[in-house]
Amino acid sequence: MGRSISILILFLPYIFLCNVEFFACNFSTVRSFCFDVSGNDENAQSASTKTNLEFIVIDMARANYTNIHRKVLTIDLNKTNPEYKHVYRMCLHEYVVLKSYFEDILNKVTFSGDLGRTALEASNHLFTCMLSFIRSPNIPNPFVQDNENLQMFFDLLRDIYVAPL
Repeated sequence: MGRSISILILFLPYIFLCNVEFFACNFSTVRSFCFDVSGNDENAQSASTKTNLEFIVIDMARANYTNIHRKVLTIDLNKTNPEYKHVYRMCLHEYVVLKSYFEDILNKVTFSGDLGRTALEASNHLFTCMLSFIRSPNIPNPFVQDNENLQMFFDLLRDIYVAPL
């Protein structure tokens, strides 16, 4: 029995490293989202360190951002109604500003900065976009689900950052 406990203690760090994604998702406030995105990504499933998982989630968030930014830009360019165009242009501005946060987030992970705070600051731009539609309730918001998904990526990054991994 003592020998099996010693072997377990010896291999416990390796078991933990093989399941970083599992532990990160269990500590996350967006747990089901975490399991969904990491379960569909081979790299996330094989992440061996917290930092490795952070980089993978950043890549997923950036890809998500790129698709949404294209959608916002396309809708803005195709609208002719000035009232609609004004609201869509406000969201487009927030997405343009948001792009610079991805470099900042990468720098925080690379140089051990406060990733949580930077992810929260990036989230503020999503809220500002959403606020534009709240202030103009007659204008349809085609970005609701997109903004929510991107927000969950930022929440996940903050959760991984503070998780005791």
